[in-house]
Amino acid sequence: ALFKNQWYLTSKYGINVTNAWSKTMGSKNIVVAVLDSGITKHPDLDNQVIPGYDFVSDTHSSNDGDGWDPNNADPGDWFGNEASSWHGTHVAGIIAAKWNNEGIAGIAPNVKIQPVRILGSGGEGTTSNLIKAINWATGVDVAGAPKNPTPAKVINLSLASLNSCASLGSLQATITAAFEKNVTIVSAAGNEANDNRLYSPTGCWHPISVGSSGFSGDRAYYSNYNVDLMAPGGDDSVSTGDANVPSAIYSTYNSGAYTLGSPNYAAEEGTSMAAPVVSGIVALLYSYNPNLTAEQVANALINT
Repeated sequence: ALFKNQWYLTSKYGINVTNAWSKTMGSKNIVVAVLDSGITKHPDLDNQVIPGYDFVSDTHSSNDGDGWDPNNADPGDWFGNEASSWHGTHVAGIIAAKWNNEGIAGIAPNVKIQPVRILGSGGEGTTSNLIKAINWATGVDVAGAPKNPTPAKVINLSLASLNSCASLGSLQATITAAFEKNVTIVSAAGNEANDNRLYSPTGCWHPISVGSSGFSGDRAYYSNYNVDLMAPGGDDSVSTGDANVPSAIYSTYNSGAYTLGSPNYAAEEGTSMAAPVVSGIVALLYSYNPNLTAEQVANALINT
């Protein structure tokens, strides 16, 4: 019902997704791990989600009163007077919102989403928990957590920190190990209009680093640069030409200002939105040919 708001799927500088859908709308055997703030109940997502895990270890910032556990629900990432972002829910919808008679359409609506919670209040997380979450998502044993029975082929990281990857050697080693298992990691470049290479994990070797473009196809005013790919992430400074169609990225959301409200939809902009556009495309590629290597996937996207 809200497909008309999703300019990024079909417009001139969108991704031509309907052409891809003539080949595949995704396979239920392909899992996309969304390492983010968790997920909320939503009619466009409930049947798309498989069990994940909560790797937010700090009980003060977790906002759910505990540390690691199997509950990957997003209790809200509010902090002080800062309202909750429902970030993970928005990202998940871009990738795999259900193809039905309401709401929006995900890019790969037949694949499965595995929410892995790593961001707590204020969107804060730690590198050590990120490393453990990447390992867990790829099926590696992680002490203190049960083994992941459904490892991911794609990992979406809609997060960026102003830290050179060279200073985080253990993170690079973890990402390299995932790449060698033919898991594609897609990483948001960041929203500081700065050099992507100064940030992690996007500046590490092997993740597909994604900057953000707007309706015009130009780099969004906020997007970091020196990236592997640009993808639609929205730009409020550029109009779509239709007052009823938002210039940001429309996806699943929640009405609660701080704590959980009711399911709804909202338009957001950022490289956090551009990354799951690419993750959705990667999920379609793996659905079409599950024997592709991570290097072949990256080359297919970047070279074309």
